[in-house]
Amino acid sequence: MRALFQSRAAALVFLGLAALAVLTGWIMIERSSTIAVDGHRHFALFDDGMITMRYADNLVSGRGLVWNPGERVEGFSSPLWVFVLAGFIVVFGRETGVAAVQGFGLALVVADMTLVALIAGRLLEGRKGRDIGALGAVFLTVTFYPLFFWSIMGMETGLLVPVLLLVVLLSLRQELTSRGRLIIALLLSFACLLRPETLLFVVVHYAFEGVRRWRSGVRARKALVAEGALLVLPVLAYQVFRLAYYRRWIANSHRLKLGGLGLTEQLGDGWRFCEPFLMWAGWLALALVLYLIVHAWRTPRASAGAGGRASERTGDRMTADYLFEFLLLFVAYALYQIGIGGDAWPLYVRFPAPATVLLIIAFAVAAVLACAGLARARLWSGSVLAVTFLLLLRWTASLYRADLFTLTPIYSGAAAADIDVALAIQRLTDESATVATFAAGVIPYYSQRRAIDVLGKCDVVVAGMPVRAAVPWHPQAGRPGHNKYDLDYSIKQMRPTAIQWIDLPPCTWGEQNLSQWCRANYNEVDVAGTHFLLDKQSPLVKWNLVGAGRR
Repeated sequence: MRALFQSRAAALVFLGLAALAVLTGWIMIERSSTIAVDGHRHFALFDDGMITMRYADNLVSGRGLVWNPGERVEGFSSPLWVFVLAGFIVVFGRETGVAAVQGFGLALVVADMTLVALIAGRLLEGRKGRDIGALGAVFLTVTFYPLFFWSIMGMETGLLVPVLLLVVLLSLRQELTSRGRLIIALLLSFACLLRPETLLFVVVHYAFEGVRRWRSGVRARKALVAEGALLVLPVLAYQVFRLAYYRRWIANSHRLKLGGLGLTEQLGDGWRFCEPFLMWAGWLALALVLYLIVHAWRTPRASAGAGGRASERTGDRMTADYLFEFLLLFVAYALYQIGIGGDAWPLYVRFPAPATVLLIIAFAVAAVLACAGLARARLWSGSVLAVTFLLLLRWTASLYRADLFTLTPIYSGAAAADIDVALAIQRLTDESATVATFAAGVIPYYSQRRAIDVLGKCDVVVAGMPVRAAVPWHPQAGRPGHNKYDLDYSIKQMRPTAIQWIDLPPCTWGEQNLSQWCRANYNEVDVAGTHFLLDKQSPLVKWNLVGAGRR
């Protein structure tokens, strides 16, 4: 723990906080699981995570990198994460593997805490309040609930954040060797395969890195070529695979989400989505801007003073460079989230999570440095961070009260119901049956039936449709990935054996309502209080087993 903290007290606080995070995460994992109708406990990731698990399961089973066997549609946006999940299925099996992924996500949260402490400590090396700044950054990180949520609910964000934090930590080494730079390039290439918007990180990071190398006199052209090759080749190789395998330049999931809205509408939706998040993090960015302005004003005066120590000035400049880099990364990711029209889940920001963690580190470091010239610097900096922590904790609790007051991740109840439906469909239908889903993760994975994705993430026809005017929980067309649909195509034309009942009345979404048609052609089945529909005329339904659940 010496590398993390100088004092034993700070190390003990960190260990206690890590233990609390593990306990909280374990409870949330347990409460996101369910004892299903078969009497066994089943686990579920977030819906998009379960979609990725289905791709991984088909890959492991030899059916290819597909959602449905024989249909080459790229319905995921994180290629590397598919292979990571496939590894868990190989080791733990297709059902236990889901819980193992959640446990892995919890371990990644602890890794985030450790890397945050190391980065903050490195930026505050030799300063008063080093431990306070590192602990403050850790405290603020674990209260950033979206990071915790996406990590334990099986999304690629959980792995992306520690990878990027490791890149920052390696770049902070005073004597960064050529081998270290190659490792950084490879890590960034992997990060791009985890999330395509990592390109923002690459551009900003290498812009600052170029300035730092120019200052230090590094001019190794061969090394730059090698770094560029390691960064580009894995991404290029996957793009070649995508063109050969899926016959498309971009993933179907991106085509679904990024097309169809005018720029003004898209920016408006993006701003409405990001506004609550920016109320949480935006003022941290503002405080950091003020600190950097004051620092830039004071630095020339300090340099002109009598005999300032060169090494200390160099350390100040390096720290300020990184704080500015972290700030620009946060701004870039926030603008990206606004520019793509937000996301489907208000408050649970996913794409800006890595940059937000870096902003938190920068704020904690700046708070300590700003108080360094005051009497009792440790007391002042500790007070600033403590007040900030309490304010943000209160803000976090008010935003995510549905999760935090019960320690039950949002949508866990819906996932539990979907598991019951999936197991019932598996029991009541033939293996060649099909199921239409509005939430395409849990039911296809656990039913092991060919699926029809009504909202088009895994359907190229729906992905190419125009945006419709409404989605159920939003009066405007502002939820990417959920505002393209055609129930006449997905339900009437495709005629699935089973249909997920996601709302009242059944077979409705946004501005479309096929409830009368569905009631005329499908029977309602009740399983443990959860309903779904079965085609009245389908020979693929085992009607002798439906029994009393049929209506």
